[in-house]
Amino acid sequence: MKKQFVFAALALALLAFSAYSQRITGSLGGIVRDPAGAAVPGASVRIENTGTTAVVRLTTDDAGHFMAPSLTPGEYQVT
Repeated sequence: MKKQFVFAALALALLAFSAYSQRITGSLGGIVRDPAGAAVPGASVRIENTGTTAVVRLTTDDAGHFMAPSLTPGEYQVT
């Protein structure tokens, strides 16, 4: 009986991990540039999911790049 319980608990844990690992996400990235086309380091970027109003705030790197990984599917507004 004890072996069956341990096996069942292990199987349940593996199934839970498997379900979590199949979560669907996406990423959003870009470069912030000024009107002359030069990259803008240290710029504030705000990414809002327009369906849920969830907001991610980022700062561009030295080359003006930003990257927001693990976003849930949806429509986003970037400012």
